[in-house]
Amino acid sequence: MKNPLAIFSKNVGIDLGTANSLVYLAGRGIVINEPSITAINAKTNQVLAIGEEARKMIGRTPAHITVVRPLVNGVISDFEMTQEMLRHFLKRLSGSSIFYNFQKAVIGVSVIAKSLKVAGDKLTDDIMRFVREEFKLAIGEPTAEDLKVNIGSAIPQNEKLEMAVRGRDLATGLPREALVRETHVRAAIVKSLKSIVEAVKEVIELAPPELAGDILKRGVYLCGGGSLLRGMDALLARELGVAANIVDDPLTCVARGTGVAVENLAKYQLILDNPLRPRDIKI
Repeated sequence: MKNPLAIFSKNVGIDLGTANSLVYLAGRGIVINEPSITAINAKTNQVLAIGEEARKMIGRTPAHITVVRPLVNGVISDFEMTQEMLRHFLKRLSGSSIFYNFQKAVIGVSVIAKSLKVAGDKLTDDIMRFVREEFKLAIGEPTAEDLKVNIGSAIPQNEKLEMAVRGRDLATGLPREALVRETHVRAAIVKSLKSIVEAVKEVIELAPPELAGDILKRGVYLCGGGSLLRGMDALLARELGVAANIVDDPLTCVARGTGVAVENLAKYQLILDNPLRPRDIKI
């Protein structure tokens, strides 16, 4: 019989994302890639579903069941639910309830950095708000996400895109359909995009001369779901005056980079922001 503890004889790397959380297991690669979402029974405070199962419940639950994101705008907003989510994902790897001795570390060396609470979910919220105000139509998060992915863009595109969406008419309370164009989506997210551009500019302006020279030569590199927005690279290139490159598979690059480190901890020990500190967490 396979020992359930054997799964944790290897190093585990975790990428906690606003949209998705990924778990990298040394020797196997990315083994979990699921939405960072939990569904909770507000009456009993019981966690009903996590990840993909919770995502399927968005907009389809009674009032006492709440679907929440433990991470909002790029930061942890609910530590307890984040721990529940991590416990769930790691328990799936082991198949049993155990204590696991975590060695916690943040990988990377930040020469200069700036944190901005604008992530893909903020753009989705912007779209929901715009459709509500412009069309007097209430749409759900999945519909707004579809608009962002299917017709959203950071700069005008050659192809004119539009998409029919269904929601609740704010005046009558009845279902209604509206035709949303890419210009509407761009107008909805322009303020948030400007915040991102300004933050990147500030970081580059504060960078040491040597690093500034590297940026001028090689450009900047974009990762994460936000980099997949049409024209995001072109917008940054235009505003920064340097090349903007989208990395290969931007949705998983952080987890894969973490994987490189966990596969070679001895090699990368010297560039860890925090020393490895064991911490027992019941899974």
